[in-house]
Amino acid sequence: MVKFFTVPRDSKIETVKEQLIARYGNFTLERGEGIIAIANPKKNEFYIAYKFVAKNWGYRTEVQCLVVTVKSFNKKTYTIQERWEEFAPKHYNCPKSILDLLTAPKSSEAVAWRKECLSTIRSQKEKVKKEVQKIKNQLQKGKTIIFNTPIVGVDGKKVSKFKITSTASKVISGRKAKVSTRRLITSIKKGKAKVTN
Repeated sequence: MVKFFTVPRDSKIETVKEQLIARYGNFTLERGEGIIAIANPKKNEFYIAYKFVAKNWGYRTEVQCLVVTVKSFNKKTYTIQERWEEFAPKHYNCPKSILDLLTAPKSSEAVAWRKECLSTIRSQKEKVKKEVQKIKNQLQKGKTIIFNTPIVGVDGKKVSKFKITSTASKVISGRKAKVSTRRLITSIKKGKAKVTN
């Protein structure tokens, strides 16, 4: 089991992400090692694409993923758990933007971990697709859209509420406004708008 450990915090650096960049180092050509990308797709989970020179592999350049889990973060210290992909981290929310930067995996554990991450990405995409379709099914003629705060439609008119008179693939229309279908779906997903009868 990989244990959490506590690290002194640099008081001049405010965010967890910046603390981690300071800890592991940004990539520099002179050093040939460091962070080339970092992602924080889920609270307290950080996925770092780290470039380094593998001296015992004939000075070959490698890019591997370091998974860092943050347990606590206060004024003086922060507590983390760090695990390289080859040691089978138990978190699988690594985004494709990070996975695409990695070089060939060095172990069967790294291969399995990457597969799990890709599986998570596919599942999340499918979930979003279903959510979007569910919202689209609600956007029918005669339904009323109510926004928490007024928005400006594609026709330039400000609207806080309107009744759907027609639907198209890109624009939902009402007597008072025309709103981008994508923007409307996003607003409903985020709870900034709702559909009523």
